Amino acid sequence: MSVNDKISSEVNTAANPMSVYKILSIEEIHNCSMILSGNDIARYLQDCTHAALLAVTLGSGVDRLIMQTEHSDMANAFLMDSFASRLAEQTMENLHQSLRTIIKDNQILIKSRFSPGFGDLPLNIHPQFLKILDAGRKIGLGFTESFLLTPRKSITAIAGIKTKDTDKGGEGN
Repeated sequence: MSVNDKISSEVNTAANPMSVYKILSIEEIHNCSMILSGNDIARYLQDCTHAALLAVTLGSGVDRLIMQTEHSDMANAFLMDSFASRLAEQTMENLHQSLRTIIKDNQILIKSRFSPGFGDLPLNIHPQFLKILDAGRKIGLGFTESFLLTPRKSITAIAGIKTKDTDKGGEGN
């Protein structure tokens, strides 16, 4: 077994991928007091009637594994961190694709994902974002004083939803 295979296996064993999502109308999002400040998110949601709030985490086991490995082998810890990031991204992509399967209407388009921290959408929306999803209770997702997610290998995102007749050329952002 190669070093990469061993590290990948350790990360996969430590991971407990979990996800949660909620589809809301754009009006409901604003009524939840979640302030989607920034020009980038406004442009992204411009033609959308709804949006899916998405959150995934690999759980705290991966954080513990990486921290334990940092004490003895920084190179392997770095590789673990990279593998875990890739696994978290794949978990989010799987959730995003699942939404496309759930919403089978050929007239509905689910756009690419837009995450807090992208463009001018600040991380400080995380408290309200996670509250709307009940992500703390459902998947153990929290945030730090600087609004970074905990466990570390976690991702939040917004996926705009619109009818295809308002689409002006593909998924776009």
